[in-house]
Amino acid sequence: MKSRNPRPAPRRQRSRARRPRSRVWRWLTWPLAASLGLAAGLFGWTHLMEHVAPERTAVVSLQISGNRRVPPSELVALCGVIPGTPLGSVDLEGVAARIRRHPWIAQVRVTALPPERLLVGVEERTPRALTRLGDELHYVDGGGVPFAPAPAPADIPELVGAEAAAQDLPSPALVEGIQILDALAREGLPAPLRIEVGAADTGERPAFEWRRGQLTQRVVLGAGGFAEKLARLARLLRADLSDAREAIRLDLRFAGRVILRQPEPDPSTRDEEADPEGDA
Repeated sequence: MKSRNPRPAPRRQRSRARRPRSRVWRWLTWPLAASLGLAAGLFGWTHLMEHVAPERTAVVSLQISGNRRVPPSELVALCGVIPGTPLGSVDLEGVAARIRRHPWIAQVRVTALPPERLLVGVEERTPRALTRLGDELHYVDGGGVPFAPAPAPADIPELVGAEAAAQDLPSPALVEGIQILDALAREGLPAPLRIEVGAADTGERPAFEWRRGQLTQRVVLGAGGFAEKLARLARLLRADLSDAREAIRLDLRFAGRVILRQPEPDPSTRDEEADPEGDA
């Protein structure tokens, strides 16, 4: 008696029967899987880089601080960093070197702050005095260095007599002038209108002129010992002697003394005082 259930086909026949369908499925799924894998890989790599090295994937935004005189646009141009530049590719030392070229910049700090900020902090020079280089006035900083043209006379002293001074280089004569300004400030004395620096045949330099009330006085220091000489001058002024107030010249070159010169009397005034009644 024959079985009602048909005999199963051999394994070889079954596999051959399914092979065409498997082959079509593989041709359809492989490109899709490859595309999904590539997208996932790129997304995963980008996501990984954002956490491991965010400075490699972020774009740069500049933040500048410390500038008062220099416009931000000038510092941005000197940075030379195009917005959108990856932060990790920015040459920090190169940026700092370019900014230092600006005549008003004394110090600069450049810091990368992931993920996207480039911090530029500057310290500007402080003009302490003026001096002439050729026919043009220049600002002088606290190191005795002429650093930038002065568009107009400012309310700071002019240093006169530094013929050998050059821009961006310290000058001994200008350094001497700054030392006198510092010594005056320590004694609480006002800044002068002008300071004559450098060597002089008469031995009267350095010397300076300042205004006291309606009178312009000339103060002769001579070489060296500025701190002691100006301390002596401060003591004299605190005494508030009329001879010191009315003197047109105060000479501090001699140890322990201040030699005063009074204005010459007006001859016409002297004649009037001698004969106040005139011809009467």
